[in-house]
Amino acid sequence: PVPSDFIYRSGAPDLLLVHGESQLEILNSKLDWPINKMQLIKSLRFRIENKKNLSNKIFLPYILINKSLFLNRFEKFLISSSLNSLPKFDVIIHSTMLDSSKHINFKNKLIKIMEMYKNRFSTNPTNKNISIFFGITASIFEALETGTRVIHICSDPLFQYFNDKIWPNLKTEKFNDGIYSYNLIRLGKYINFGTKTDTLQNTLKNINL
Repeated sequence: PVPSDFIYRSGAPDLLLVHGESQLEILNSKLDWPINKMQLIKSLRFRIENKKNLSNKIFLPYILINKSLFLNRFEKFLISSSLNSLPKFDVIIHSTMLDSSKHINFKNKLIKIMEMYKNRFSTNPTNKNISIFFGITASIFEALETGTRVIHICSDPLFQYFNDKIWPNLKTEKFNDGIYSYNLIRLGKYINFGTKTDTLQNTLKNINL
């Protein structure tokens, strides 16, 4: 949430390719990158034709620490939610941790908690297109840019929470200790989705180095 590793300093690249206006803004206003050292481009990674459906899912992070705190805050979130307000979530383990007993065990505990508060869930919920993210993750903006509302459950908000005072075009709401809701003010400001023709080679043809 505070990308200090991107502070402009000695040894920085001569040119930084950035695929979102809001990213460019934070690099310039908060991290001291000169405007003439950045170029706004279409994303080389995120493609319009490959947009993922990230709604109605719970995403587990690569590193799971403070598991009991996560579980406690997740339960508090469900307790404070209205009846039939939430979709039925699929719990997604990080792709590199599919065989991790720690992650599998945590997933099972989440499922048990959801069973305890099953009246909060519905096949026709009042809140649709919503997903929950735990801990440190950069996938939040990918979800937001596909129109998904994000609930972020943090174990350490100082290092995990995306504050709208730092991140432009982001609207945040605090639900409870360590629990936040995110929406984008305008789509396309963090990820300008590219197409299959937006390759690095084609991009560099249009840039004067």
